[in-house]
Amino acid sequence: MKAPVLVVRTVSVEKLAAVLDACRARWPDRPILVVTNPARATELRDDPRIHAVVPHDTTDDGFTRPIAYDHPLEAVVVPVANRGGSGYANVLRACRDLDARSWFLASGASTLTGLSRGRWAWKWRSELLLERLVGSPARLWRRLLVRSS
Repeated sequence: MKAPVLVVRTVSVEKLAAVLDACRARWPDRPILVVTNPARATELRDDPRIHAVVPHDTTDDGFTRPIAYDHPLEAVVVPVANRGGSGYANVLRACRDLDARSWFLASGASTLTGLSRGRWAWKWRSELLLERLVGSPARLWRRLLVRSS
């Protein structure tokens, strides 16, 4: 079997469909695996584009633990809601131990943007560092509202 493409599910099934189509177009001969919470896996089992589901329990702590997959991958793809992929540091960090040949963000559901492994690591490290130094935008907003009232 050729090295598969691993898609980390961060979006609804409807938005994931466009990401799977983009992956199938880019890697037509590669199996596609999807990382998802085991409770949501049944939504994906009948999709003919998906070769297998990789369970990753995100119920209690989101993507704070590394994703467990011990085989070489052609690519890792993380769907993101914004062009730059900000706000997905925990997901990118959860992928850090994967043995992938290439790394992609899928913005706009179907636009695949390749990143070097170093750039991938820089994105999650800098975002988490900034959050530790400054705090989350929601916390900052609450502080500003409390001070102004």
